[in-house]
Parts: sequence; structure tokens; C-alpha cells
Amino acid sequence: MIPNDLLRYRLDNKNHRIYPVMCSIAQNSKDLELASHIIQVFDYCYHHKLAKEKLDQSLKDLEITYKDYKLVRGLATILERRCVFESFSQPRLKAKESTKNDPIHNIKDTRGLMKNLTASEIRRIVFDESASKGIAINENRRKVLLENISDNLKTSPDMLSKMMWSDQDENSVIKVFVPITEVKLLLMYNISLIQTLLFGCLKMKLVLDLASNAGTIWKKVLREVKRLGLMYWLEVEGSRQEDYEESNNKLTKKKRIVCTIEGALNVLKLTDRYGTAIAKLFPIIMTADRWDINADILRITHGGKKIVYEFEITQNAYPESIPAYTDLNIYENSFVPAYNLSAQNPVLNKANSSKKYDDQDLNREFLGKIMTDTSTSGTNSRILFDSRIESIFQEQFELFNTGWTIEREPEPLVTGQKTAFIPDFLFSKYNYKVIVEIIGFWTKEYLERKLSKIYDVVKNKNKEENFYMILVINHENLMSYEINDSQKISQVKGNSNVLITSYKRDKIFFKDIISFLKNIDNYYVNDELLDESSQSILIQNVVKFLKKFSTSDKNITSLSDLEELLKNEHSDNKFLKIKLVDLIDKNFKFKKQFGDELIKNKHVMINDLLLKEEFTKEIIDDIKRKKTVGEACDLMISKGLPERIHIELLTFLGFNIEWNSLDYSNAKIDFRR
Repeated sequence: MIPNDLLRYRLDNKNHRIYPVMCSIAQNSKDLELASHIIQVFDYCYHHKLAKEKLDQSLKDLEITYKDYKLVRGLATILERRCVFESFSQPRLKAKESTKNDPIHNIKDTRGLMKNLTASEIRRIVFDESASKGIAINENRRKVLLENISDNLKTSPDMLSKMMWSDQDENSVIKVFVPITEVKLLLMYNISLIQTLLFGCLKMKLVLDLASNAGTIWKKVLREVKRLGLMYWLEVEGSRQEDYEESNNKLTKKKRIVCTIEGALNVLKLTDRYGTAIAKLFPIIMTADRWDINADILRITHGGKKIVYEFEITQNAYPESIPAYTDLNIYENSFVPAYNLSAQNPVLNKANSSKKYDDQDLNREFLGKIMTDTSTSGTNSRILFDSRIESIFQEQFELFNTGWTIEREPEPLVTGQKTAFIPDFLFSKYNYKVIVEIIGFWTKEYLERKLSKIYDVVKNKNKEENFYMILVINHENLMSYEINDSQKISQVKGNSNVLITSYKRDKIFFKDIISFLKNIDNYYVNDELLDESSQSILIQNVVKFLKKFSTSDKNITSLSDLEELLKNEHSDNKFLKIKLVDLIDKNFKFKKQFGDELIKNKHVMINDLLLKEEFTKEIIDDIKRKKTVGEACDLMISKGLPERIHIELLTFLGFNIEWNSLDYSNAKIDFRR
């Protein structure tokens, strides 16, 4: 952030709107040229150990050249935060302690004391000497006084004059300077400018949109809102005209979650305390794929009149000033040697002196974090879990290969109290969604709040047939869970769309969870996927496919080929979602019709493969001449049959396998008549 008096903005008093005046990062822009000059000024003063007074004078020259005081000083403010200023002389502590009790009048007997004195100690020596020998009321007496003291301190009068005021701010020098590119400086300035504008924010409406893990960024924002003492509430509303999505060849209006944030006391007293807190949210908001901010900004006129202006900004509102977040990289990757920080800078001299700091570490540990780490974005960042059990849950669930996709922390659900409920996971398949909440070892009060939110969600979603919930509760907390609000828990437990299971230590009981998901699969495949018309169309395509296969030269085809035919000839989402293996396994009506068509066309099905009956008869005759499974498998491979169906095909064709060792190739076979 930059000081409020350096804020650049323009007002539209007719429409009561306020717009920040940001810098352009386009090539050959005037702002880029100015940023380059300011960086050069800081770099020159750093390498030549020039006093801050010289730095300020150079900045004043740039103000005159570019005729923009606020911009020059705003950019300089950001660069100053990347600097460590200290006085020209830093005495060694050990030397200070050794001369602590020495009488001032005996300094002439101490050799090399000058390098161990601070500026305040040198001033005291000069003033004491002046008091004892008469105050220097003219330049000549002053010169004589300084010469006498400098002789005693074994230094020159000029050095003495310089050292005695070296601790003043204007005489300090840059001890550490972390360089930065012109583009990054302007980016940091633009972000700081928006934050400074939000100092006067009374209320802000926020919309976030992410491709995945939406709940993670929402959780960060809402946690920060609570930490900063702000109030919020969520609402679901239809989006603007440009936020439509295509579904079933129709444009459907997407629903957006709008978060309204305001300070707890802004209604009673207008203050910038909460605006400052709101401004701190902006770097986190920028990590979303898409974001939209609408804020009420308070500005006070020179006459003391208070006017509220509207400020609106989105992730693509200023493409030449703030590009898409994925293109941002505020921190430099250049290496800052450890000696620059540890040897010269006591603040950064940690116990582990061998630790190396890069630019990002320096900003975080000393100069302050301008914004969240941009090396990870919303969609590409490594998933971070709130607890070990959540990490175990996702890792183990993916091993089951259920066909359900799992998403970490999806978009929040809005409760009846307009607060957010962010599930730990979301399962999705077909048009079904199952939210998963893991309740670990927490206090009774936490469980009551969590239960209240879950109750609100279940109550609001009760009419939606495609809504399901799984609660995985710490086994040790089950007793506390049972004795809480009996009315709410009974309604949650009594809902057939809610599964309550438990885990003990790190062991999760997936049996109930997998069974719950399979029941949803069965319901969809049997009762919802195909109506009579759709099933009739599907069977017609099956007949068409089987007849074409019968007249072809191929002896083997697969269900995936049939699925591909359906996708090519039909745009209906129902056909695109069909997994014929699931349909044949679970939809009894379709299974019978499909089986009848196979018999009619003289085909057989082994796993997901379809074979002509003639072909299987030829195989039987050839395999009868073989004595072991290994010989039979070699034959089937020569016929183009994949290894995964060999054993099942042998059994289907009527061969008996005599397993006599772990090596299946030596197992004997004989044909059962």
C-alpha cells in the first residue's frame, strides 16, 4: 500500500463513480520509462553509498521532469520498502561496552575510538568540549573546536562533522537494496493503488469464479474476513448477461455467489479502520481465475463534505495495468547472497546464518509481503489439506476407481443465515453431486456450529433429488455428536440422501461410502438415464451396429466402438454420458434387450468385447488340440484376442482348467462335453 495522500484517482461526480489512475505496463510507455529512471536512482545511491538526502534530491528532479509528484513518490515508496537504511557508522557492541565507563576528557588517550562511537556519543563529546572551552559563536571558533576533537579521535574535521549527524534520516545510506524490474514495480504500484483506494471502503460486494477448488480461495477470503473483524453475508443471484453457459444447446443463466463485506461499525460511525482491513483482502482475491469487486468508497471534500462513490473492477478491467493473475509474478527470482543480509543487516541475521534468502524470502521476512505468493495460481497450485485425514481420504478414494470425480473444497453452499458452508470434497458423476464433510476432533461448540450449518444445507437442498451428502465423523466424537441438538441431528440422520459414517484414527470405513455411491449409480442407470423413447433409440443403434459388425471382415469388436457410434450420431447428453458396461450390468430391461440382439445376430460378449459365434467355434476346434493354458493363450494371441479375456473365454467355451502350480501357463485344459 502507499500513503493516502499519494493516491491518484479521478471522479465522475455525475454518476458518483471513482476510478484509480493506474500505470501502463505496455512497452515504450511513459510510466515504464519513469519506473526505469527511479530504479536507476536507487541503484546508483546504493552502490555509491550516497546519503538519503541525495536520493530525495534526485527524486525531486524526476518530479520536475515528469510533472507528477504523486506517481514519483508512490513508486519511490514501494522501492524504499525493498531497502534497508542505516546510519553511516554502526559501532561494534563489544567496543561500546569497553568504553562505556571511560571519562570523556580521557578520550585523547584512547586510540582508534572513533570507529566505535555512535553519532549521539560523538555529539555529546563535541557539546561537552564546547561547554568546557566556550561555546563556538562563530565559524573560526567552531573550526578550532572541531580540529581539537578530531585530533584526539584520530580523524579529520570533515569526517567528524559527517559522523556526528550520521544517524539523522537524511544522512542514512542504503545498506541493502533488492532490485526489481520496471514492469514488476508498476504492477506492485497498481495493486498498492487499488488497496489504498479501498482504505475508504464502507462496503464491498465480491464475486469469485474458479475452474476448480473454488472453496479453497473462498475459505482463505472468509477466514481473513473474520480475522480482520469484518462482517459478511452470502447471497446467490443470477449473473450478468455475459456469464451464460451452454447446456443442451441452450444458453442457461449461471448462478453466482455474491459475498457482501463491511465493517462492524461503519453504520454507526464512518471510519477508515475497516476500509484498511478490506484493502488487505485484495491480494487474496486476485488469486481467483475470475473476480469482480463492487465497492462503496467514502471521500471527504476540502470543505469537509462526505460523498460515497462507487468503485468497480474485474480481473480484465485494466489489461494494460493489471494483466491476468496467471501472468503475474511479483517476486523476483534473482538470488540475493546471504552475506548481503546476514552480515550487513542484523534484522535478518538469524540463528541459522547459512540460510540463503531469495527475493521472495526477503519480502516475506523483512520488507513485508506485498501480495500472496504468485508462483501458484488457483488452478495449478499444489493441493493443501487442512488435516492429515483429508489427505488420506482423497488418496485412498481415488484407488477405488469408482468413476466419480473428486474435487477438493468446491464452491461454497449458502446457508439459511447467509453464511458459507464449504465442504471438504465434492463427488460428481452424470448430473449428480455428493458433498463430503469430514468432522474431526473438535470442541462441542464447533460441532454445534457445524451441525447447524449442515442442518441448514440439508433443509434447503431437501427438494433437490440430485443432492447427496456424506458425513465422515471422528469415531471418538460420535458420542458428543449424538447428544447435541436432537431435533436437528434426527432430521439430518433421517434424510435418505445423507450418509453418516465414521473413521477411527487414520482408518476410514469406505465400505458404506462406496455402497452409497453405487446405489446412486444404480438409480441413475435404472430409473433416470433412459426413458422409453431414449431406450428405443439406443436399441435401434445397437441393432444397426451389430448388423454392420456381422457383415464386416472383423471377428472382434468392443463396446467402446459402440459408444463412439452413439457419440458421433447423437448430441443428446444422455447418450454422451452412457457407459454401456454399467448399463448392461445394472439396467435389467436394457440388459435383456441387448442379450436378445446378441443371440439374434449370433454374437457373444466376453467382458467388454463382442465376438462372432463362428469365430468362437473355430477357436474351440483349434484349442482342443492344445494341452496347457500357455499353449491355448499363444493360439488366442495369434487370433488377435487380448490377454485380459483369455481365461474367461476358455471357461465360456467349455474348457476345464486344472490348476497345478502358480505358473498358469502349465495348467492343463480339457474340453467338457
